Amino acid sequence: MRTLQLRGDLVEWRLVDDEVIALDLRTSRYLGLNPTAALLWQAVAAGAKEAALIDQVLQEFAVNREQA
Repeated sequence: MRTLQLRGDLVEWRLVDDEVIALDLRTSRYLGLNPTAALLWQAVAAGAKEAALIDQVLQEFAVNREQA
């Protein structure tokens, strides 16, 4: 299974409370990510495998594997 990573040279981001604020350095557009997306973003920033992301969602939230 593939490893997912952020392009660190193209995005700056910070964790603020339980949310992520990310800035696209090419376009100067920013994103505000909710706590669910922030959890996954941090895992991808660390170089997570796709299966690990699914497992993390299953552990944190009441969803089935297909939803995760």
